[in-house]
Amino acid sequence: MHREKDISIVVPAFNEEKNLEDTIDMIEGLFADWKDYEILIVDDGSKDQTLDIAHKRAASSDKIRVIIHHKNLGRGTALNRGFNEARFEYLISINAKKDTCTRELSKIIEKLGCADLVLSYQLNSNERPVFRYFLSVLYLKFVNTLFGLNLKYYNGSSIIPKKLFESTSIKTTGYAYETELLVSLLKKQHTYCEVGVVDIFEKGRRSRAFRFKNIVSVFFVLVRLFFKMTILKKNTNA
Repeated sequence: MHREKDISIVVPAFNEEKNLEDTIDMIEGLFADWKDYEILIVDDGSKDQTLDIAHKRAASSDKIRVIIHHKNLGRGTALNRGFNEARFEYLISINAKKDTCTRELSKIIEKLGCADLVLSYQLNSNERPVFRYFLSVLYLKFVNTLFGLNLKYYNGSSIIPKKLFESTSIKTTGYAYETELLVSLLKKQHTYCEVGVVDIFEKGRRSRAFRFKNIVSVFFVLVRLFFKMTILKKNTNA
């Protein structure tokens, strides 16, 4: 049934020349039998050959569009730009760094229609480096407690109807973008189902999300969001 739908796949990419082609091949194979789909590659100021690869693939397929940021504006900005420019009924983001495979993405897609939102979470998060795993667990507990939610993960590939995305106004430009988006939607009482997937963790790869300045930035985003969701809402309803 879901293959009668159309979907926009947003691929944020920053210096992913080693992985982008494989990611595109995987996406094309996965959605080949859908009613329609598009791949929006958002090059976020890459310094390597990522943009050249994106242009080459777009020239050979009318399903692929390239969005260019001439400097690095952050993951949140890249996702937001892609989602805003998407043309189809459903949205999903897939990382260019090839941290998943067709089998795992299929698990997410098969759940389309089970609820308003289809959210994925990592079954093997304990395979991450100890410090990153600890921070991820701490972040999850903090966000769930702060907003009274019970999600298993906030940063996985999710399927979101475009009309629901358009009902939000996300301000975050950094790594808390997906958290703000999901919290905003769930606080509007939209339903969701969660799908466990096995991610691929590339040894030696460093995540920019765990840099100190990004951690601080995420903290202040959550404080702002909490203020918006609770204090301002109470004053409005008073």
